[in-house]
Amino acid sequence: MRRWPAALLALLIAGQAAASGSWVSEPPALRISLVDRDSVSAPLIPPAVVPAGAEIIRVRWRFEAPPGDLPALRLCQGNRCVPLTATRGISEAMGGAAADRPLRLHGRLPPGRRGALTLGGIQLIIDYR
Repeated sequence: MRRWPAALLALLIAGQAAASGSWVSEPPALRISLVDRDSVSAPLIPPAVVPAGAEIIRVRWRFEAPPGDLPALRLCQGNRCVPLTATRGISEAMGGAAADRPLRLHGRLPPGRRGALTLGGIQLIIDYR
């Protein structure tokens, strides 16, 4: 009888490990043209293999911006947003958000910037469990 708790714990841990994973989004370039209003990307849709109820652990990102023109860029799900303060990075600030729901990028021009800028080479990696 003493083996039951250990076996049950092993099954639970194995189930959690099997449910962990990552999904990648490489959306098209995002054109940002306003200082006082967000430009918003199309939804970044997770693949159907992400299980319902899975939660984001961390987000990794990279993008290309013109030198010296880093926009105010955020990754959002509903009203929950995380600032992306460099052209590449890792954040756990979205931890606990639904991994099976779409995300969007929101960006604004830097103050004083004239003319639009385009962010290219965008890649997001969403780790979940």
